[in-house]
Amino acid sequence: MKRIIIILFSALTLTACSFLDEQATTSLSSAYSTEAALEANIRGIQSGLSFFTRDYLENLESCSGLVHFGSALSRVEDNRWKCILTNMTYTSMSLNIDLYGNIYSAINNCNVLLSHLPDSPVDASYKREIEAECKMYRALLYLTAVRLYGDVPLALSAYETSFDAIPRTPYYKVYDQIVKDLKDAFDGMRTPGRVAQLTPTQGRSNKWAAKALLSAAYLQMASLLSVHANSPDDNFYDAAKQGRSPLFESDGIGTDPAKAWKLCYDTAVDVIENGPYVLAHKYSDLYTWDADFRDVRGRDSWNLDERIITVQTEVFNSNNYSATRTLPTFPPKPEGSKVEINWNYVSRAGNIRPSRFFFNEWCRRYAWDKDCKKDSLYKVCHDPRIDVALIHTSYTPCNTDKATTIYPNSFRGTSASNYMPYFRKYNTPTYQGKPDVADFYYMRLAEVYYIAAEAAMHTGAGEGVARDLVNEVHKRAGTPGWETPVTVDDIVWDKLFELCGEGHAYYEVRRLGARWFNDNILKARNFFFDTMGEEGESYMSVYFGRSDFRYDFEGDMTKVRGALLCEFPKEELTANPAMSTADKNDFSRE
Repeated sequence: MKRIIIILFSALTLTACSFLDEQATTSLSSAYSTEAALEANIRGIQSGLSFFTRDYLENLESCSGLVHFGSALSRVEDNRWKCILTNMTYTSMSLNIDLYGNIYSAINNCNVLLSHLPDSPVDASYKREIEAECKMYRALLYLTAVRLYGDVPLALSAYETSFDAIPRTPYYKVYDQIVKDLKDAFDGMRTPGRVAQLTPTQGRSNKWAAKALLSAAYLQMASLLSVHANSPDDNFYDAAKQGRSPLFESDGIGTDPAKAWKLCYDTAVDVIENGPYVLAHKYSDLYTWDADFRDVRGRDSWNLDERIITVQTEVFNSNNYSATRTLPTFPPKPEGSKVEINWNYVSRAGNIRPSRFFFNEWCRRYAWDKDCKKDSLYKVCHDPRIDVALIHTSYTPCNTDKATTIYPNSFRGTSASNYMPYFRKYNTPTYQGKPDVADFYYMRLAEVYYIAAEAAMHTGAGEGVARDLVNEVHKRAGTPGWETPVTVDDIVWDKLFELCGEGHAYYEVRRLGARWFNDNILKARNFFFDTMGEEGESYMSVYFGRSDFRYDFEGDMTKVRGALLCEFPKEELTANPAMSTADKNDFSRE
C-alpha cells in the first residue's frame, strides 16, 4: 500500500497544519489534548469526505446506465467515456486509482484519531462521543469501499510514518466490521440535543445517523444473501471458489437472508418511528438553496429535519462544492461587474445529466404517458419531482436577458432540452446563474423509507406495509399514492427516481445481481436507444450523430458479473506485497 500510505501521511500532515492554525498547537500529539482539538479532528474527517461530491458522483452516476457523462459529442474519444460504457471498472484508470486513494486517506484519518484518543487528557465521556462519531464515518467509508470493490484491506490501525502489507479481506468480514462500528457509534454518539448544543451549524450527525446507516448496511447484506440463495451465478464472485459465499457473523445472520431482511426492516422502522428525522414538507424544500428560505417548520435548507448525513460545501472552494458537478456553466463575468465571483470556476458543470432512457422509464412506470416518444415527455409525467430535479427548458444567465439553449443544440424535430436536461438539485430551482452553497446529501430520511419498504416485502410485514411506506414519500412529493400491489422492482425504481443524481444509482442497479442489472439496465437501455429514433434510426444516431454508445457486453453474463464491481486499482496491486496483479476481481475483464 505504498502509494496510498504516502497519500495518507500527506493528508495527515495537512490536517495537523489546520490544527496548528486553529489551536496554536506545536506538535501532532497536542492536536488531541483539548476538546476543541478533538472537534477539529472530526471536522477534518468531514472535510475528507468531500470526494463524494467530485469524481465519485460524476463518474459513478454515469456508470449506472441512467446518466450521460458530460457533452457526449465531446467525449467520443475520451477514455473516461469509453470506460463508462463498460462501467468504468478498469484497474489502470486514474479515476479509479484516485477514488480508492481518497477512501483510504479518509479511513486513515479516522484510524489516526482513534489511535490517539486513549492518551488524550480530555474527559473520558467526551472522548467516547468523539470515538463513536469517528467510527460512524469509518463505517460509512468501508461501506463505500466494499460496495465498489468487494474484498478490500480492512485497516483498523493508523499509518503515520510506516505501513504494513495488508491483504484483501473477504467482503463479508468487512460488512461484519461495519455493523460492529455502527452499533458502537449508535451507543456512544451524541443525541440530537447535544449536537445542537455543542456543534450547531457544522453539519454534524447525531446517533440516529449511525442506525440509519446500519439499515443501509443490512440492506446490502440481505441483498447479497438473497441473490446467492436464488442464483449464485448472478453475484460478483465465483460461488465455486472456497470462501466466496457470504457468511456473516453479525447478529447470527450466517447465510440466512430472512434474518438479514428482518434486521434491515426493524432497524429502518426504528429510525422512522423513533429517530429525530421528518420528511421535508415539500420535495423542492430539499433543494431551495436560498438564505432567505424557511420551510413550514421554520427551517432553512441547511437544517431541514430530513437530513441524516450530509457533506457540507463552501462556495468557491475547489475541493468541496458539489454543485459544480450538476449545474450549467456560469456565464462570463459581466463587463465592469464589481461582484467578486470566479465566473469561470465551474469548468466541468453539467458533467452528469439524466438520460432520456431514465426518464422514459420514470413516465412509463407511472403510466401517465403511454407514448413516451412525445416531445412533451417531462410535462406529461405528472410527478413534481421531475420539475425539481431537472432544468428541462432553457435557462437565463444572470448577466443577460437571453435564454441559453441546453445542450445538444443540434437536434431533429424537437427541443434538445427534452433529451439532455441538467440536474438542478443542488442549487435554487429558479436557477439564474448565481452560485449558491449547496450541501450534498449522503443520506436523508426518504432513503430509509425505501429501505424499510423493500425489507417489508421480504418479511412478515408484507406488501401492504411496503406500499404505505413508499406512499409517505409520494405524499410529500405531491405524487399520486400507489393503490395496487407493488413489487420489489417498483420500489427499487421509485427509489432511483426519488434519489436521482444523489450518488445512489451505481449501487442500486448492481445490488440485485447480474441478471437484474443486465435485464433492467443494459438490455433495456440498448433496446431503447435502438428503437427510440425516427424512421428506423437509432436514438443515438439521431440525437448524437453516433450509433456506438451501446453496452456491447449485454447478455454476456461473465462480463456483466465483472461490471458489478470496480476492478482493484493497479497501483495498489503492484505496491502492496500482500497482493498480486492476479487479484483484480473474480470476473475481471482484462
